[in-house]
Amino acid sequence: MIEKETDIQTFVENITKQAGLLALEFYGKVSKERKEDSIVSEADRTVENFLVSEILKKFPEDYILMEEHGSQGIFNYDKSQRWWAIDPIDGTGPFLSNLPFWSVSVAMLQGSEVVCSSLNIPILGMFFSSRKEGRTTLNGNNLSNLSKNVRDEFDFSFVPCSPVDGLSIEYPGKRLALAASSVHIAFVACGSAKGAIVEPNRAYDIAAASLILEQVGGCIRYLDGREIDFAKLHEGQKMETPVIACHPEEFSFFQNEVCWR
Repeated sequence: MIEKETDIQTFVENITKQAGLLALEFYGKVSKERKEDSIVSEADRTVENFLVSEILKKFPEDYILMEEHGSQGIFNYDKSQRWWAIDPIDGTGPFLSNLPFWSVSVAMLQGSEVVCSSLNIPILGMFFSSRKEGRTTLNGNNLSNLSKNVRDEFDFSFVPCSPVDGLSIEYPGKRLALAASSVHIAFVACGSAKGAIVEPNRAYDIAAASLILEQVGGCIRYLDGREIDFAKLHEGQKMETPVIACHPEEFSFFQNEVCWR
């Protein structure tokens, strides 16, 4: 079983790296297209098609949740079922604005839990890989566990980049918004920010980054403290409430700073 999981992690790493290279071929060369209340580009579709093709070549029976084309396959709610949540370019806005804050996000799940994932932030040269009960690395080096330091008014935390109906945040420190939830969570996992407050989002936005954070001792939970059951989000529905990503001992602090009506 360990060897099998290791093989899958290598596969996930490889396709996420290749997808990042593919995305870079479009960087600065594609136009913005309207997509309901969001935006998309040829890059998103092309990278997603590549990832889906590679996954189905190796695992033709697997269920895949993806940002641009919905889902593919049959989801049967079996706790042992392997399935995938992929975001070809999380942060399409920054990508199309020639900003570096976007990622390729690939997560392999088993039932409700993320088992292994990779997150590629190509412009910043940051490649994360994580396996449950295994190694979590940044550019091949083990990522250090989070430490709880004294908080002050100069600490950074990430917040949504746009107003969210019903959500108010009273965080007293410095606020950042990069328009990519996966990047926010990854920077928390690196210890660069105290936490991230994520608006109700979808599984493919945060699944990969959530494992990275948890494996270095962080936590990512719904505002009321419940753990995220990704199986309940397999159809692409939004999360029930905002999510807080931080050091476990900081969770109650962020809870008190966030109001959700």
